[in-house]
Amino acid sequence: MLKACALIALAVAAAPAADNVSRPVPRAHATQVVGAAHVEGSSPGLPWPEGAQAAVGVSGLGVVAATSSARPLPVASVAKTMTALLTLEQRPLRAGEQGPALTITELEIADYRDQVAKGGSTVPVAVGEQLTEYQALEALLLPSANNVAILLARWVGGSVPAFLAQMNARAKALGMTRTTYTDPSGLDPTTVSVPEDQVRLGEQAMTDPVFARIVAEQQAVIPVAGTVSNVNKALGRDGIVGVKTGNSEEAKAVFLGAAAFQPAGGEPVVVFALVQGLGSLDACFAAAQRLIDAVKGALRVVTVVARGQVLGSYATPWGAGSAIVAGADLRALVWPGTTVTAVLRAPDLRAPAHPGSAAGALDVSVGGLATSVPARLAAGVAAPNLLWLLTRDVTVSRLPPMALLTWLSLSLAVVAVLLALVALLRIELQGPNVGLRLVSRPAPDAWSVSETEPAEVTGSCVALLTNLGAASGAAWDFRVTVTTLQGTFPAVASIVPASGDASATPNVFQVEPRSSVGLLVTLWLPMDVARGAAGDLRVSIDCGATRWPWGRAARLQSGLAIPQVEVARAVERWNHGRSRAAGK
Repeated sequence: MLKACALIALAVAAAPAADNVSRPVPRAHATQVVGAAHVEGSSPGLPWPEGAQAAVGVSGLGVVAATSSARPLPVASVAKTMTALLTLEQRPLRAGEQGPALTITELEIADYRDQVAKGGSTVPVAVGEQLTEYQALEALLLPSANNVAILLARWVGGSVPAFLAQMNARAKALGMTRTTYTDPSGLDPTTVSVPEDQVRLGEQAMTDPVFARIVAEQQAVIPVAGTVSNVNKALGRDGIVGVKTGNSEEAKAVFLGAAAFQPAGGEPVVVFALVQGLGSLDACFAAAQRLIDAVKGALRVVTVVARGQVLGSYATPWGAGSAIVAGADLRALVWPGTTVTAVLRAPDLRAPAHPGSAAGALDVSVGGLATSVPARLAAGVAAPNLLWLLTRDVTVSRLPPMALLTWLSLSLAVVAVLLALVALLRIELQGPNVGLRLVSRPAPDAWSVSETEPAEVTGSCVALLTNLGAASGAAWDFRVTVTTLQGTFPAVASIVPASGDASATPNVFQVEPRSSVGLLVTLWLPMDVARGAAGDLRVSIDCGATRWPWGRAARLQSGLAIPQVEVARAVERWNHGRSRAAGK
């Protein structure tokens, strides 16, 4: 009766444990540790022009600096940059295409005469003349024809007012919050902007290869007008590849310049400068060139994120976890003092997971440049063991009545099976039951470099074979592997008994009943592994062994982590010794 009561009590206690085992294992959540940073240095002093306002920018980074207290002023024909951008966005051309033909009518003749009367820049046209879209853009951007700006506005927008609404909407979408367009050519002094906005516009327009090709042309041939020249006289000097000039009584001289630049160790970029309000275009050209040269001198390519850098970590309720590291270097062109922000996008992790497994990505923003770096697990994340599954936080009181009866029945069955297994275990342990465990790594100063060619780093670990059974057992076929972030590879190793009394034949070790045998595991690691591994090295050893029940053969495995810095120090000591020897 007492045994029956104890069994019922055990079943009641096992009910919540059974509920625990059946519940899903929670996933591990990531915690970010890398945060915002600043690129070393401060924004350099730039040669801002006196009596004018200006801004500079870089493709991919956006506006990097501007004069203070800028106010919206007339931009004159630089407004045609937006007219051309909208035309190409709504009527796109591929490289080499001329596009559809636009026929000149009496309406365009009236526009031409009106613009001539107002003193605006024009190209002559004739009734019945046909301009391809590409030729119209050349007339707009090279000689800066106001009458062609009106022609394109009607063609693209349906009417000039409708096109102006599109120009202002596009400006807003580009973040040009202090820009207003009241005409498509810029002749109207109420078409105003600030330098930062026009740099943003220039960066966007130069991403269109057709636009970039046209503004880089020195001359073009169009119907009626014949050969027309680019009014951008800075073109072709000191890397200048565009983009647009402007000049009017109200605006004075305005120049949006762009120069190609190849930074050392980086990808090609375009540097922009907008100078607004000087007395002549030549003065604007010179001021823009000084600003562009200063920007080129300040830009540099740096490593923003290093491969192996810790980005965050995973932690589990059962105590397992791993650091999350960068899977690659991220090098970027930066402006001194730029803020670098980072957001780790690591999904919830299902255990178990292996070292080097994908762990999402780190989204990085450097100025106006957004990119990402793959993230990896630095180590494995083990699944929870049975003890944790049985004892996590569920109590009998939380089970519904019917579920409780169900679990009581199942728990009685589980108890019966466990009792049978315990009985079997006690019987089978009369036979051999060999286990394997790596118990210690080399002492930090015990690593050395061999005198062989090629040189290798060597050190010794200690492993332990144990036999819990009452009969002799054996272990055989030992294999040693090393795991780094680059992968897992077989290691060259020597395995000998730590004591001369141990019974062993080549690669087979006998283990007496209820005793242990120490093994000395000597490793030889290639120099590239010793120098190049990021994080810990993991050494694993496995072997065949006699196990219960019935003394069957099974493979055992054990591993331990070795800090890479301990191995690297041995290489440093070796290099130092060689240097001293060479010096003598």
